[in-house]
Order: sequence, then C-alpha cells, then structure tokens
Amino acid sequence: LEVLVARFVDDMTQEEIAEHLHLSRKTIGKRLDRIRDEVIALRGQEASA
Repeated sequence: LEVLVARFVDDMTQEEIAEHLHLSRKTIGKRLDRIRDEVIALRGQEASA
C-alpha cells in the first residue's frame, strides 16, 4: 500500500520511492506491476458480476 500511495498520491517516481523505502527501483517496478494486475483482475470480476 505504501508504494501505491507514494506513486499515485504523493506523485513520486519509482526511483524516489526506491530511495525512500531503501529498495531497488526494480523491486518497486515489480510491486507496481503486481498492483496493476490485481486492479485489472478486480475490474474483470466486477464486469462479470
């Protein structure tokens, strides 16, 4: 959740988030990819309901 808030509420770049959380930029990118995939899956469930 912290990555999601930092990216879309605080408008931080992946590099800024990585530095703030002491993680690699690649890790942040993967986490954002996972979040995107989960949102897409949830939207698909709503459409079929």
